[in-house]
Amino acid sequence: MIDLGEMRGTDPWYDLAFVLVQDRSAVADLIAGYRDVASVPADLPSRLLRGATLIIAAQLARWFVRDGPGALERPSGRWWTSRLRELLDELAPGGAA
Repeated sequence: MIDLGEMRGTDPWYDLAFVLVQDRSAVADLIAGYRDVASVPADLPSRLLRGATLIIAAQLARWFVRDGPGALERPSGRWWTSRLRELLDELAPGGAA
């Protein structure tokens, strides 16, 4: 699966990081598919964690600027905030990354 709908100059692993935000269970299969056509860096899991964290932080910031603090109280804002905390815990010293 390659999403060319939003082509932009960004990290080559952006799409995988976005999948990590939404559905962690799909990431391993997608990485395996990438391995079929290209080399995958050994530190890819930590790259994806960092990328997913930046994706979520940017989305939350856009909502906050547009709608104010109440944006973070909506169900979507609470879900994304919770997901950000999970990823930050993994990136913290002693986390899974």
